[in-house]
Amino acid sequence: GTRSSAASHGIHADWSPTEKRGRDGRVQSLSGRFQVTVSRYCVSTENNQTSQVFGKPALLVIDVQGDLTTSRHDAVRDFPMAGYNDYMRRIPALITAARECKLPIIYMQEVHHPSLVDFGRELDGFERVHCLENVPGTAISAEVDRRADDFWVRKRRYSCFFGTDLEILLRGLEATTLLLVGGFSDVCVHYTFADAHQRDYVCRVVEDCVAGSSQAAHEAALAAMDYLQPGCRCKRDVLITNLRGQTVA
Repeated sequence: GTRSSAASHGIHADWSPTEKRGRDGRVQSLSGRFQVTVSRYCVSTENNQTSQVFGKPALLVIDVQGDLTTSRHDAVRDFPMAGYNDYMRRIPALITAARECKLPIIYMQEVHHPSLVDFGRELDGFERVHCLENVPGTAISAEVDRRADDFWVRKRRYSCFFGTDLEILLRGLEATTLLLVGGFSDVCVHYTFADAHQRDYVCRVVEDCVAGSSQAAHEAALAAMDYLQPGCRCKRDVLITNLRGQTVA
C-alpha cells in the first residue's frame, strides 16, 4: 500500500489497491480501501465528550506579557474583558504540567518598533499603540516562567504564524497538536488557531486560560474556533489530569 502524507500529523492512512485487468494485461479499473490508524492522547471535556490530541502536543503561550498583578480592565473603554489577568494567572499551572510531561513550550511575544513602522493596519480599529520594544509592559510576564531552554518567538502581527519562524520550529519538533493559551482569545489566539487549522494542525484552546478584548468577543471567538474543530475547547484542570495520566486511546 501507499502511505499518505498525513502520517506526519499522527494519522496514518494506507491505500491497498486492487486492479482489474483485461485479456491484454492492461488495467481496466482500480479500486481499493484505506486503512487508517491514529496515534493520540485523549482529553475529556467538561461535557464528557472526548477531545482527541493527536500525536505530539506543543503548548503555545500567546502574548502573556506585562504585569499580571495589576488589573488591565479599562472601565471607560470596557477593554479588555473583566478579570483578564485572572485567566492569565491560571496558565502557570498548565506550564508546570507541560514541563513534567516533557511537552515543548513555545512563548509567543508581540513586539513593535518604536517608530510604529511595523503596525500596518493594527491601529485602524479599537486598539491603541501597544507592545513597543524595550518597554517593561512588553516583556513576557514573569509569572509564566519562561526559561532559557524554552522556545521563544517574537511576532509583529496577530497570528503567531504570520511573518515568524513558528512553522519551521513546529516542523522540527514534529508537533501535531497545538494547545493554545493566552490573549486575546478573539484576536491573536483566534487568528493563530485559524492559521494552524489551515496548516492541518489539531488545535485545542484551553478556554479558562484565554481571555478576550471583551466578554462578548471572547465568547464569539470560542464559538468560532469550535466551529472549525468541534470539541476543540477544553478546561485546564481536565487537560492537566489527562496529560499527567498520559491517557492514550
